[in-house]
Amino acid sequence: MPDSVVVNGPTFWARTGDVVHTNGGDPHSEHGGADFIRLLVPDEVPDGFDLTLLSERETVAGRPCDVVVAVPRAPDPSGWAPESEVFDMTSGGDSFRLSVDRSTGILLQVVKLVDDQPAEISEFLEIALDEPLDDTLFQPLS
Repeated sequence: MPDSVVVNGPTFWARTGDVVHTNGGDPHSEHGGADFIRLLVPDEVPDGFDLTLLSERETVAGRPCDVVVAVPRAPDPSGWAPESEVFDMTSGGDSFRLSVDRSTGILLQVVKLVDDQPAEISEFLEIALDEPLDDTLFQPLS
């Protein structure tokens, strides 16, 4: 995972050591393997899933979250149906348990369920939002 991620609208930059990747403003780009950005900007979820807000609350990465169950909708007339890739996971899954940050809407944890059993988990263990950035992050890399 990157050391630092900067998100500005649909554009992101991810830095790991001396390597910086960006999507160049294309929210569907997975350039550089930085497709985890789908958790930070989950714009495809409401379009492709039926969502049910549970009464549960939990804390993930130190942040209060609402718990939502997402069930993939049937394929549209063109045959497209959402799958696990929306959450940066391998294919499959009957439904997904989402831990949604209450103040930002970021998906801090996604659990893929197969036959109501956890099959894959994608989560942030630590996240810092709106942190001041050191100016050296924007200097040319040597």
